[in-house]
Amino acid sequence: MEEKIVFNKKKIFILGFGFFGISIIWAMYNAYVPIFLKYFKLSSFVVGIIMTVDNIFSILLLPYFGGIK
Repeated sequence: MEEKIVFNKKKIFILGFGFFGISIIWAMYNAYVPIFLKYFKLSSFVVGIIMTVDNIFSILLLPYFGGIK
């Protein structure tokens, strides 16, 4: 006999809304941080390096911090 899977629509909506919010914030961050870095008279190359290193750190650190209980 198969079990019927029941989805809690409220929890799914809240989870999706949270992901939507994070996606919006991440897009704004990636759009505006280079502008703020240009304020310090950095070249486009240096701004690109900083943004690349930031993404590498996020790839390495987010799973680590997510796994901490």
